[in-house]
Amino acid sequence: MSHRTDVLSKLPSSLSIKILRFLHIRDWLNCAEVCSSWRDLIQSSALWSQLNFSREKEWITNAEVKQILRMYRPFVVHLNLRGCTFLTWPSIKCVSEYPANGPAG
Repeated sequence: MSHRTDVLSKLPSSLSIKILRFLHIRDWLNCAEVCSSWRDLIQSSALWSQLNFSREKEWITNAEVKQILRMYRPFVVHLNLRGCTFLTWPSIKCVSEYPANGPAG
């Protein structure tokens, strides 16, 4: 049995994050399940600084938005909610609940 090389993990993290930025949030969440090194990349604050939920509005649910904002809100600098008419107040409230200076704990 041959071992496959994980090229993404061998790249400098800054380059891996640039590659991951081309993917959608759903893909990030799936990549985080692949292995611990990919999870670490996905959980990088640099990746979550610009969230575009308008690209995800066809599949993402109110609960997923709320969970993502609770986990990564401290890192979000730009948040696009255009067209996300399904969102309810509890999800939108997550935008302001967590300080932008460190992870929620």
